[in-house]
Amino acid sequence: MVLSVIIVNYNVKYFLEQCLLSVYKAGSNIDMEVIVVDNNSTDGSTAYIQRKFPRAVYHVIKENLGFAKACNYGLQLSQGTHILFLNPDTILPEDSLEKCIQFLDTHTDAGALGVRMLDGSGNFLKESKRGKPSLTTTFFKLTGLSSLFPRSTFFAKYYLTNIGEYQTSAVDILPGAFMMIKKNVLDITGSFDEVFFMYGEDIDLSYRIQQAGFENYYLPEVSIIHFKGESTQKESFRYVYTFYNAMSIFVSKHYKGSKGAIYRFMINAAILLRYLLSIINKIISKIIRVIKRLIFPGKQNGLLHTAGPLVLTGSPETIANAESIVKDAGFSVIMPEEETTRTTKQTYTVVYCEGERMSFGQIIKQLDETKPCNAMIYAWGSTSIVGSPGRNKRGETISYPSSSL
Repeated sequence: MVLSVIIVNYNVKYFLEQCLLSVYKAGSNIDMEVIVVDNNSTDGSTAYIQRKFPRAVYHVIKENLGFAKACNYGLQLSQGTHILFLNPDTILPEDSLEKCIQFLDTHTDAGALGVRMLDGSGNFLKESKRGKPSLTTTFFKLTGLSSLFPRSTFFAKYYLTNIGEYQTSAVDILPGAFMMIKKNVLDITGSFDEVFFMYGEDIDLSYRIQQAGFENYYLPEVSIIHFKGESTQKESFRYVYTFYNAMSIFVSKHYKGSKGAIYRFMINAAILLRYLLSIINKIISKIIRVIKRLIFPGKQNGLLHTAGPLVLTGSPETIANAESIVKDAGFSVIMPEEETTRTTKQTYTVVYCEGERMSFGQIIKQLDETKPCNAMIYAWGSTSIVGSPGRNKRGETISYPSSSL
């Protein structure tokens, strides 16, 4: 077995559906197995995914054990010489897996590999490549200076701004959203530390891979979509606390003495500061939602960001299916693609329909080049349309009412 793809699912069955459709196309010429570990989802994921993807190994854990434990559970079931830990809210191009495996196999110093990630609107996700946490990089990130000066080689060291977005390079930290690792390397380093419930486990494992003498590579030749924000709202205090608590665990594990004490003090101060900011952000978000409802008083189908008409583009054989889903969900206005040029002042959402004439790779390329404000994706054979308007926004789905059963 060449490749084992391990995906942890928690209440994101429609995103997982699109993800699996892309994974199986990307692995069509690879001796591959797909292992889905379900962290006690309550959205009907088990029956829905098992019915649609009988080839996948699907295991349900009776409680939410967190990302690290679930990944390790999947790893115990795996047989591949290469292991890919993959988030369920991702979409891969058809040639991605072969390129990644070839890169790892031709670079003897490589232990793990990550790729160039885009959010649901085609914007580059800077966490695709990160530097090792240090006192200065942590301070700049916690205080927000790295966000205020994202292109600074001094303030934004955490995101390795000295390494170009399209530059293949060894980096310190790879994201757990897409992390391909040689199995023999994991045999040496061990897998994710289960003390991490969510967040921080990828930083810890990347660090241990380096400590074992291997390199973590960033491969921008491969671009994927990572919708982000689907399972967790980044503005919430729960996210803030969970993330920075994970950082505190990492510091306690790898930094001792006075340096570790300073680190922990900074993190605790950041938790308090970000808590206050999250309250302010929550208030502002509520105001924005009220304004949007006033501007778009029509039926919104529960979607906060998808407004105006839906423009279907892509493979003709799949557009009809996507149109049926849209109409069944209550969206009555669907604009033909050619009409958008005459209504540039009107807000609309582009639905990319994957099929024979528009591949996942072509969709990702179009998102990368055009970066539409509102975009969603429909994959041939699915019963849902998924999207996310930004890295910090919750994911959105349109589906047949019957598909939720």
